[in-house]
Amino acid sequence: MRSPGIQFESINVREQPEAMVELEALGVRSVPVVARNSEYVFAQELRDVARFVGVTMEGTLLSKEVLIRKLDLVLAAAQRYLEQLPSNHLNDTLPGRNRSYLDLVHHLFTIPIAFLDAARGGELTVEHFERKPPSGMCSVNDVARFGQQVRANVRLWWDSVGEIRFLDEVNTYYGRHDVH
Repeated sequence: MRSPGIQFESINVREQPEAMVELEALGVRSVPVVARNSEYVFAQELRDVARFVGVTMEGTLLSKEVLIRKLDLVLAAAQRYLEQLPSNHLNDTLPGRNRSYLDLVHHLFTIPIAFLDAARGGELTVEHFERKPPSGMCSVNDVARFGQQVRANVRLWWDSVGEIRFLDEVNTYYGRHDVH
């Protein structure tokens, strides 16, 4: 049990594949999900989860400009940490995960690409998050350049649309989603 007193069980479907089978029977195609009996909500958005469990969220949401700045800080930090990793360890498996450092960092940089695709009128798909690094991406420098390119693309996009012309909704694999 955690605050605000809601009991729950956290299940990692990678470690318990039978749990994903149960979710699929409800119509769920991807995680994270919060499920109760035969009802569920995608847990991509904390406001949706709060409504689902009957909790009132307090506080104000960050402005889109602040979120974009924070995204850039996260991506810059990922690049700095990545550059500390020797290239000969890039394909090492992460402790406790069936994923390499290369897969993880590539995935982290792919998330903004998915966001940009949706923000430009496309759809945020599950496939965005399942993309593997291209075969030519095999060194820390390769991944760092990719990350820098992603950061530059986010900045260019933001400079072209800004706060005022930002979309109100995006298409996602879990339905139309309000970005406010």
